Order: sequence, then structure tokens, then C-alpha cells
Amino acid sequence: MNTRRLLASALKNGDQTVLAALGIQVAYGIASALDYLSRTRTTGCLSNFGIECFEVFSDDKGHTVLSLTPEFASSMPCNEEMNDTLICNSLISKIFEEVNYVAYREKIDRYLEDLAINFSEPGPELNLSYNLFSPTSLETNTIPPSTSSSNDRYPYRRELIWMHLNSDLSLSDIAESYGDFLHTRSPPQVGAESPATVSLPCRLGKRKSEVPHTCHGYGREAVTLTPDAFHNRIVVFNFPSVNERCLLCGKIAKLHVLSVGGRFRGGSLYVTHLNNLAQRNGFLMYFQDSHHGSQHDGYWTSIVYLNNVEHGRATGRTGREAREGAAHQALQILGFHN
Repeated sequence: MNTRRLLASALKNGDQTVLAALGIQVAYGIASALDYLSRTRTTGCLSNFGIECFEVFSDDKGHTVLSLTPEFASSMPCNEEMNDTLICNSLISKIFEEVNYVAYREKIDRYLEDLAINFSEPGPELNLSYNLFSPTSLETNTIPPSTSSSNDRYPYRRELIWMHLNSDLSLSDIAESYGDFLHTRSPPQVGAESPATVSLPCRLGKRKSEVPHTCHGYGREAVTLTPDAFHNRIVVFNFPSVNERCLLCGKIAKLHVLSVGGRFRGGSLYVTHLNNLAQRNGFLMYFQDSHHGSQHDGYWTSIVYLNNVEHGRATGRTGREAREGAAHQALQILGFHN
């Protein structure tokens, strides 16, 4: 069975305990298979293969196998920048991102650096199981126990995330961690028809790119798995991220500014205007610049980010010209014009 479709079905139709159990089985299957390949070296160095060389298949219990189709000779020297652990993290992240896309047909970049909580540090836990969000619970930062078997009243978004940021575990450590976790669980009853479940602790989360939203009752839960299986969490968010479509109203969440539809002078002041706007509204603003071509006959590309979300992109003969174009685009997106 296609692993992505299996997880997407659990994401949309099951509850978070089923999704967590399947996700953990998949992560263990991938990590243990890559660890075996890394230790045996029968295929050469893992870093010789991009993650596109691997395909993943799972049964309905989440037991996972890895298929390798090398695209080039295994005798090539290892790429030191792409180590075995990075391949594991990248492959699991890619699969989980594709699962979210299959479920919602919407691609949203969940930047790990955007998450304003640290899984390696203790934090307040919500020691409650739930299937349903309610407006009251989200305003008071509590999650009530499930009071209904139907999710129709308060539709919410569920995602599957691989959070490997700030982890220093090796590939073998990841495989061992998930193996230990699975072996310490109570084994499912033989012949049981219901899928296996794993109850994870819950905690409130916050992203730097989240925006206020007018829908009463919005909620999103992220079944968040980490390289250390014993640090897995369900993270609950009260607000959508930029460019996320709300399942309640169908609208796409956008950054809110203190004033919209205003005018500004053109010329070479777009960066200044955007910077002032970001400061007034508390937005994180930064540029990503790159040069293309030769030193004397090339061009610059600049991308401007607000709260870690791209809002403008432009090219120019100089870095400054490219930044001005990107800032101009961002101002137009935010509703300003000259």
C-alpha cells in the first residue's frame, strides 16, 4: 500500500491516536531500513543516493518497507554534506509533507524554525484526550475531552509533522529510539480488528507566522514526531499560519496590517516603507539574496519574507535594485499602492 495514502486516510478519517501509531511505525520502518543499509554498506554510501531514489510502502498496520532504485553508481565518493541522518530526516519530512498535501490538496511550508516551542525543553502539557475543538476551549487555552463522535460541528485541521530541528541523534539512535518505544508499548490483541493506537501528550503551540483569524472555533492539531520517539507530542494551535485556508470559512489567512489601502511614494524607498510597516505591526522581515551569472555580467534575485513567509520576489542588476522590486511586490500584496 502507498504509505502516503495510508497516512492521509488516517489523518482525515481517524483520530490522532491512530495517526500517531501509524506515523511512528512508518518512521521506525524508514529509520531502521536506512540504518541497516548504512551499516552493511552493500549499496555503497547512503549519501550517494538522493531521497528520490527511495520509495516507501506500508501495510494497513503501518509496517513499512523501503525500496531503493539507485540512479547512479554506488562507487561514487560520499557526499559529506548529505550524511545518513540527514537523508533519514529529509525522507521522513518529505513523506509527511506529501501526506498533508494529499489530505488537503494545499501546500503550506511549515518551517521548523518558525515553531516557537522547543521540544527538548519541558513545557506545559495538556493531559487530555480529545477529538473535537470548541470555541471556548481555544479562548481559554484548554482542550476539553471529546463530547461527541462527530467532527462536523467544529471542523479542524490535522497535520503530520517531522520535527528534527536541534536534534543531534544519529541514524542508529533514531532507529533504536523508535524500536525501544514500540517494544515498550502494550502489544495489540491478536486478531483485533481495530487499528493500533498511541496516545501522545498534548501541548499548546505557537508559530511566528501565525495570524489572527476571525473564525470562532478555529483549531489545528499537529501530530509531531521527533527523532527521539519519547519526545513525540500533539501540538495544538489556536491560529492559522499565513496562506493557510481555514476549514471553517474557506478563507486564506493573510497578514493583517494596521492600515490598508494607503499610498506611498515610489522611487527607491520601497524597502524603507516595508521595513517601517513591519516594525509597526511586529512582523519579522528579512531578505534572501542570490547572485547569478558572471561577476560583471550577472543579475541578482531577492526574496523578502514576512514572518517567515515569502511576500515578494524580484531580479535586478544590483542587489539593491532586486530588494526594491521584492519590497514593492510585498507592499502591493499587503494592499498598498503608489
